[in-house]
Amino acid sequence: MCRLPKNQSNSRRFSKRRRVGSTLLDVALGASVLAILLVPSMHLVSQHEQIATRTQLRERLLYEADRILQEQRILLRDRQVLNDAFGSPAETLTKLSIDSFPNCLTKISWVPELNVGSKSTPLVTVIVDVWQDRNGNQTADSDEPFQSLRTHQGEW
Repeated sequence: MCRLPKNQSNSRRFSKRRRVGSTLLDVALGASVLAILLVPSMHLVSQHEQIATRTQLRERLLYEADRILQEQRILLRDRQVLNDAFGSPAETLTKLSIDSFPNCLTKISWVPELNVGSKSTPLVTVIVDVWQDRNGNQTADSDEPFQSLRTHQGEW
């Protein structure tokens, strides 16, 4: 046991000891700081997840539109197909299967450029529209994710 000089009191001996635990006030203050910081950040996390999902869908729609556009360009390299497309406009609506994103549609349009092309050098504009048809009406509405690409195809 430690002996204190007679002029020091017992309260001084206890004040030099180091506290091992936390007081109730420390715990309450820590919990309130965490609550103040975590509640708004949880909202930001959920908002980030929604934005990431929307961005992923738009990127996938753009990828599919580009893939379909390249397929159409390869198809139109055949002189007979190009002449048929120049002679009569065509529009095709098909269902598109994209993982994790249901109800996606694609519309492929072949539009002859009559002012620029001719029978000897036909020119066709290929338009590919891809969207997620959330309401099932088979038209791209303003509130639905939508991507569109177009190019000209002709024989040069």
